[in-house]
Parts: sequence; structure tokens; C-alpha cells
Amino acid sequence: MAEREEIGYICDYPIYGQIAGINASALGVQMVNPRGRVILEWSDLVQHGRALERLSERGIRLVSTQSLTRAGSAENGLVQMKEDGSRLLAAPVWRWDVYYEAIIRRILDGSLLSDYADSAKALNYYWGMDAGVVDAAWSGDLPDGTKRLAEYLKQAISAGVLNPFATPVVRQDGKRTGEGKLSLGPEDIAAMDYLVEGVEGTIPEYRDLGDAGRATVDVMGVKREE
Repeated sequence: MAEREEIGYICDYPIYGQIAGINASALGVQMVNPRGRVILEWSDLVQHGRALERLSERGIRLVSTQSLTRAGSAENGLVQMKEDGSRLLAAPVWRWDVYYEAIIRRILDGSLLSDYADSAKALNYYWGMDAGVVDAAWSGDLPDGTKRLAEYLKQAISAGVLNPFATPVVRQDGKRTGEGKLSLGPEDIAAMDYLVEGVEGTIPEYRDLGDAGRATVDVMGVKREE
């Protein structure tokens, strides 16, 4: 689908969870093509439209745009750029109805209280495909063979047969993370402050972000101001 061995990825801010999204994309690319590379752009540094232009200028035609500020955009997901415009091939889906139903059931049966037995702080819940909270949708423009592969991978992740963050995870600098474990845990994934092998790009420094970026990073960034 990419027509080459480079795929673009546009991210807004270097915050918890977003780095994991970049890394998951790179690991997925390498499953399909071990020579594949993810070219990373930050829309907070150059604006979203300019980030797309920079990738297009490199001849990249397949771009993942996981954007916080453009969640309702038709470009939020995996986009194929063509001369006559762009088309959305696949997109992540968050099932908030499933999420809130699970929370409410735990409130009603009292089990939620046990989560706070040893903590006075608010807690984050990271539930994915195996909990039915995260799903993926495919476009009719996706070839049948690719669609079958995507469906198989989704079912394997949901069943716990495939873990995108199976170890060891190799970083850009060659260091290996998670050796001795079967896979990285939720906290390890959510708090990633590094990029994996196969990603071309860096995590921007706090001082290089715009006002909105700094405000967001102040709350949940992986690289806050020193």
C-alpha cells in the first residue's frame, strides 16, 4: 500500500501514550516489511498541513495521523495520499460505551473500591482490544488480502495470542528493553520516553514546543520542563 519502504507518522505532542502509538506503528510496519521505516513529523512544530507536505515531498504516500486536535477529521487514521486527494484506509475506534459500562459495573458491585485501597490519587485504566474498548475500522478501499491480514491481527491481539510489544523491544540507540519478560507491561508502554528501531525522527524538547504543546506536556508529557 505504501509503494515504498517508508511510511509517514504525524503526532501532536510527546505525551504519555502517544509515543507508544508511534512505536506500535513502527513495530507493525516491521512485521510486514523488516526494511520498513516510519518517518516521524510533529504537527506542533510545523503545523499539520506542513507536516503532510514534508512527508509528501519525500515521496511518502501512506501516512498515519493520530491527532488529538483533529479527532473528528477524515484524516485521523491511516491515510493514502494521491494526486486526486487523500483517502482514509483504516482508523482506530475507541468504544467509550464499553469503557464506561465496565466502570459503572465495577462501581455497582464494589470492586472499584479495591483499586483505591492503596492510593489516594486518580487512576488511569488502559484497556485495549482484548477488553473490547479499542477497535479498528477498515475502508472499502483496502484490498481484500490486506483486509484479511488486518482482521487476523486484530483477532490475534484481542485473543491475547499476539502482543505488539513482545520483548525484547529494540530502541533507536540499539538498547534492548524488556529482556527476561514476555512483553512490556501497561505502565512500561504508557510511559515510553524513547523511540524504537525503525523510526526516523526524535522526541522534541520542551523548549521547542508551541504554547499549546507546552501546556499539554506540562500535564502529561514524557519530557517536561526540567
